[in-house]
Amino acid sequence: MRDSKSESSILRGLLGRESWQHFSEYYLYKRPYAAPFNASSFAGLISWPILSEVLGKLNQAQELRNFVSGQTVLVRHAEKAHPIFKSIADNFKSAFDRAIDIQIYITPQGKEGFNWHYDVEDVFIIQSQGEKEFTLLPNTVTPRPLPLMLKENFFAQEKSLPEIKCLLKAGDWLYIPAGYWHKATAVTDSFHLSIGVR
Repeated sequence: MRDSKSESSILRGLLGRESWQHFSEYYLYKRPYAAPFNASSFAGLISWPILSEVLGKLNQAQELRNFVSGQTVLVRHAEKAHPIFKSIADNFKSAFDRAIDIQIYITPQGKEGFNWHYDVEDVFIIQSQGEKEFTLLPNTVTPRPLPLMLKENFFAQEKSLPEIKCLLKAGDWLYIPAGYWHKATAVTDSFHLSIGVR
């Protein structure tokens, strides 16, 4: 983050009454943070028509079949395919001055998108529709991992306890720092936005 003056309007809304100074000191790059309702303006943002438009522009329209067959639909680089997501990416870039990647996850009820894994970027997850339960675990093996590390091999060595559970409903959001182990299960059909800060 550049400084508090550069804080984006989206971040201000997500943090609500939480100050940027407190968030950056105690959570940013360190530990997860969740806030219910503070992303209420994003509730319903991801819809089937918008998703179809994005997939069409990215030549990934066949991905919709995955959802029908009970698999997660993952759309990478949504900021390149729709002005709404480009605007969100630009807003975050103005705050962090880093590359921003927006992904959309559509997961059928009862399914996981991925098993235990970590991301090499910091991620702001915004729940748009449905409910999804995230399970998180501190990474004591490779707390600041590099992109090419084999995640599965490292997780087998992980001894960290206890797990953290976080249920996201439409309008809730969750911050996961780079390297933090996590997985998620859709309680209902789930649409969420993942904003990656590299």
